[in-house]
Amino acid sequence: MLSEANAPVYPMRLTPQPSADALFVIGDKSYGVERKEASDLLNSWVSKHKCKAQCDKCGGKGCYHLASQLERMLTNFDHTILVIEGWFGINERGYVQTAYGDRALLWRGVMNMLYKWQERGVRLQFTANTQHTAQQLVALREYLS
Repeated sequence: MLSEANAPVYPMRLTPQPSADALFVIGDKSYGVERKEASDLLNSWVSKHKCKAQCDKCGGKGCYHLASQLERMLTNFDHTILVIEGWFGINERGYVQTAYGDRALLWRGVMNMLYKWQERGVRLQFTANTQHTAQQLVALREYLS
């Protein structure tokens, strides 16, 4: 059970899913949750990986991991939530900056990618760290209940 300031928070069962880090069900609606640390989000977006599950995009030959994950989640769940954990911003030249330094990615390209997924139905949640992510998911569950 999670607790904050000694106040109990209702337990929530999070179980690994083939296309998400966690799933919770409220009523007859399913919510798939994918948690990405900011640096991992950027790596998943620009790097080709062999798909863990056969996806329609590449047939398992290799595609952009984040894109194939989100596609499967949009198909498999009523609602898809992408939690971006940690900090990333923009440097003076317009490139992405993370806590680990600058990246050779244009800020506007990353934001355009996130806007695209929002338009397709992916809900974005931004959190500072793992504890904040847990609190955010509990708060979301309470809001939806």
